[in-house]
Amino acid sequence: ERRVLASYEELYRCQWADTKNNVLDGLYEVLQSCGEEVKAAWPMVLAMLKGVAQDMEAQQVQQAFMCLKLIRNDFLSALPIECLQLLLTTVGSFGLADVDLNISLTAITLLWNIADFFGRERE
Repeated sequence: ERRVLASYEELYRCQWADTKNNVLDGLYEVLQSCGEEVKAAWPMVLAMLKGVAQDMEAQQVQQAFMCLKLIRNDFLSALPIECLQLLLTTVGSFGLADVDLNISLTAITLLWNIADFFGRERE
């Protein structure tokens, strides 16, 4: 899984927007179809999504945020505890992104949902 996702990360570094869009579409499909197999590559996925949020390209931010919502909705309990801080800073990066107000506000809601999830897990 690391090799496949590393190639996505490498392809995303290119200068062409259409390639970046295709990479993010592919990442979403990979997460959707076999996200439970990501395991040790979660830090790579989260770091890539965080980088997209910081690039502030509108279409890529929207696509990356879809991936982040999928992670939160379907794989939050599968994330290693070591990824929690990176997850929170990644969601925070989307909250700070000036590209789309709806994404920023939804990111704040995601932070609340994540906090709620771990609060319930602790009980």
